[in-house]
Amino acid sequence: MLEFSKIANRYSVVRKLHSRGLTQAFLVRDEREGDRQAIAELTTIERDENPELALRRRAVLGLLGQLEHPNLAGVLAVTVDEPYLCVVKAWEPGVSLVDWLAEGEGDAWPQRLALARDALEGLAALHSAGLLHRDLRPRNVWVTTSGGRPTAQLDHFLEAIPEDDLDGRQVGDPGRWPPEVLRSGEYSRRSDIYSIGLVLFDILSHRERTNEPLTGAPTEEDLATVPAPYGDVVRRACRPFSVERFDDGLDLLAAFDAMDLKRRLAEAGFDEGLGLD
Repeated sequence: MLEFSKIANRYSVVRKLHSRGLTQAFLVRDEREGDRQAIAELTTIERDENPELALRRRAVLGLLGQLEHPNLAGVLAVTVDEPYLCVVKAWEPGVSLVDWLAEGEGDAWPQRLALARDALEGLAALHSAGLLHRDLRPRNVWVTTSGGRPTAQLDHFLEAIPEDDLDGRQVGDPGRWPPEVLRSGEYSRRSDIYSIGLVLFDILSHRERTNEPLTGAPTEEDLATVPAPYGDVVRRACRPFSVERFDDGLDLLAAFDAMDLKRRLAEAGFDEGLGLD
């Protein structure tokens, strides 16, 4: 029996999708929008939660709903259905990046390159809106499987915050935290860069595929499993000192595109004297 049959007096539950910590996700039908399918994520509101934190979270989710970027999960509505915060997202068939890679879907190199760039496009859009993700990891990247090629979307925004309104809380998976977050909970655009660098490694590496993504910074031995020239991008993104990393998502996206151009030119035999190093 389902724990919920209707959410926020509007969304009828079709089935439960998953539970992650305090969050439960359901496939639902929006009765006010012609039974359109959507995903409703219910997160328990802690009774002792700072009211300012709750308001900021809703404001951030509202801003994400206005971005409408193809590489960010679409937020349709944010409501409070005591004792839950309900985030309604557009439903697109797919799997998490963890499952996509583990199931062997990542064997096609062009698709992996395309998904890597998708993730970077999403982060660039997030940073351009003045937001930090703070919980970038493969399980929070959704790979859609309907229509055309697979497309990657950054997802799970409950821990996202404005870059000028930090709260010092450490969130997400400690195994994916950059050194400055481990030390003091100091998040920035460059901490997101470190985390997306690990995601790039998970996508692009030719190491043996498992259900366990990389934990901790990639070693030089690890980086050798990333085909040239992309290993250089991953290496810089995962530098231990934040000042040595890319400035933000746009900076990293530009570097990735430069490496992609370098690879294509080299494959075509035009790799000499082009000033791309």
